[in-house]
Amino acid sequence: MVRVKLCGMRTLADAREAARAGADYIGFVLAGSKREVSAALVRRIVDDLRQESATELRQMLLPQSVLVLVNRSTKDTLRLTDETGVRHVQLSGDETPTLCAELRGRGLTVWKTWRVRGTEDDEAVGEFAGHIDGLLLDSWHGGAYGGTGRSFAWPDIDRLKPFAAQAPLIVAGGLSAATVGELAAQYQPFAVDVSSGIETDSRKDPAKMRAFVSAAKN
Repeated sequence: MVRVKLCGMRTLADAREAARAGADYIGFVLAGSKREVSAALVRRIVDDLRQESATELRQMLLPQSVLVLVNRSTKDTLRLTDETGVRHVQLSGDETPTLCAELRGRGLTVWKTWRVRGTEDDEAVGEFAGHIDGLLLDSWHGGAYGGTGRSFAWPDIDRLKPFAAQAPLIVAGGLSAATVGELAAQYQPFAVDVSSGIETDSRKDPAKMRAFVSAAKN
């Protein structure tokens, strides 16, 4: 069954509703974005959610937290993981395979975002082989590092699989409850990732969270 990451959590209420919806992962953006949060806030949310999991959320599996970072150094990334207590990072900038390998060597789980734009970049994906725990495919849109709400051509998923060298594929980019079921059924990625598709008026919408998770998993 496909796993689901609900990204762009900004409050404890957001994270709580994501857990109740059945998310496998929740994402916190520590990069320039309208969804950016501080490391201190992430720590409070993660700690509070863990405490709640022993009480009202005890019937549910607690989602794994993921820090979304853009062009951070190894030192800065390790500082943020220490400050938040989160050991899973999604690198969504221009990070190199060497940086990914360094972070994995320090015990972090590393997903690398790849913005799909054309066949000329296919072989560059292979440079990350063996250095990452997952390859997240997102849409290319100028200088934006994700969160655009735009999709890419889904057939590119199958084209890129051989270059990913068996790294689990996570698919993002313009997904919603109306489209994710078809994607999951046709391409069977390891996971799907969404942010704007579970929002109403730029705020996380619990009903859309539940609908998205249900559509992806069913």
